[in-house]
Amino acid sequence: MVRLVKIPGLTAALALVVLAAGCGQNIVGALPLEDAGVQPDAGEGVDGGVDPNAYPDGPYGAFVGDTLVNMAFNGYVNDHPSEGAVENSGYIEGYTFQDVRELGRYRYMLINVAAEWCQGCRVEAQQIPGLYEAWANRGGYVMSVITENSSSRPASKRNLDAWVATYPINYTMVHDPESLISRNLGYDTLPLNVIVDLETMTITHRVFGEDFAIFQTFDGLLP
Repeated sequence: MVRLVKIPGLTAALALVVLAAGCGQNIVGALPLEDAGVQPDAGEGVDGGVDPNAYPDGPYGAFVGDTLVNMAFNGYVNDHPSEGAVENSGYIEGYTFQDVRELGRYRYMLINVAAEWCQGCRVEAQQIPGLYEAWANRGGYVMSVITENSSSRPASKRNLDAWVATYPINYTMVHDPESLISRNLGYDTLPLNVIVDLETMTITHRVFGEDFAIFQTFDGLLP
């Protein structure tokens, strides 16, 4: 769905442009969890105790305050913007939220969910690269998931490759062949931006539609 929207004023520090065409409105809603995602392994330490680095236990949910289930995606991983364009990295399968946690140098993660048909998602793909370098240096990780193609079908590797070839993406960019995002987070419109505390995997913010204030919020969480 395409709507004309008026974007609130943005701080000069974030240097965000005004969005002339969007994909929806800021709404909240989610589908129930249906055995989707990668179930975490609580794990044990060498002394038989619980591994403190293991993915947090459930129950898992989709709303602010809930613990987000571990999920696996396929795509291109960029652990830091200094590594350059994400298209220069190799394509991998099964990259998970736990993999991000195990990097050990990030405190919060912004999950940016996009689709080929979404004009607002395209604007965000142009804006986030300019913000990510500062975020990454302060403990903020970005993973963008292209979840649907122009026909609203699950995005393929070909769709992903076209996306990373079009935009100056310097953060992790993956696609979602198993539709895990829609099954675990749900969305009625896109873009969708979710902020997660990587220590606890608790959802701290979840915004649907064109609301660039989420980028200011993410920036404000970082030291």
